[in-house]
This record gives sequence, structure tokens and C-alpha cells, in this order.
Amino acid sequence: MCCLPTGLPNIKIKHLQSVFNSAARPGARLVTGAPRRQPSTEILEGLQWIDMESRIKLKVLSWVYEAVNNRGPEYIKQFLEIRLVPENLRSARYTRLQPPDTNLVTYGDRSFPFFAATEWNKLPLIVRLAPSLLSFKKRLKKYFLDGEQTQ
Repeated sequence: MCCLPTGLPNIKIKHLQSVFNSAARPGARLVTGAPRRQPSTEILEGLQWIDMESRIKLKVLSWVYEAVNNRGPEYIKQFLEIRLVPENLRSARYTRLQPPDTNLVTYGDRSFPFFAATEWNKLPLIVRLAPSLLSFKKRLKKYFLDGEQTQ
């Protein structure tokens, strides 16, 4: 978990994205059999590959989904604090996470517990309430491809 780049500055994510793109362009041409003159951006969009920031979120949120549904490793569960809601409220059946209090924006807000909780709470219910990990990943990828802002 320590190697996952959660909370990286945007400049670092852009660098990772450029490295990924330089490797993905020839691979995309190979997979699709596209001619060399076809723009690589069209090929990548056709394959529906998500950007680096969304890939990081997908990985973290997959771990959170497993932890929330008591399927993940115990060490991830101990980083997450489930927000308790009185049972008589409608929202009691929807799992929300409590982000830890942090002192430093540069360090604390980039930590795994804070990042995981805030990103989980941003997800729409249709994604969070997926019945299996596979359907969760499919819904999450569709959410990222459709654009998070439009949801």
C-alpha cells in the first residue's frame, strides 16, 4: 500500500500520465491494428482507457469496497472509520466513511485514510451499492469515463 501514489501533486500525476501514454500508444496500435497515421488519441479513446488519476482512485476504491464489505485485508480495514448513523434514518444503510482529522494539507490530506474516505464519500450510491467487486469496478470505470462532474 505504501507504493500507491495517493494524493500526489498534479505535476507528478501528469508526469506519470505522460509515461503511461508513451507506453500505451504503441500498445494501443498493436491491440487495435490501427494504421500508423491514425492519431493515437482517437485510438486510446476508443479503447476507453482511464487516465492515471482515475486509475489510482480505482485501485484505492476497490480496496475500500472490499474492506467495507468485509472481504478485504484486515490492515486496510483498520485505516477506515465507518460513520455511524442512527438506524432510524434512511441513510443508515448507506456506508459512509469518516475522514480523519488532519493538521497538514500537504501531508495529512494526502494520506491513505483521508484520501480513501473522501473519495468513497464522493461516489454515487449506484456505484457504492454494487453487489460484487467486478460490478463495482465496472460501474466505477463507467463513472470515471462519463466524467465525475456530470454525475
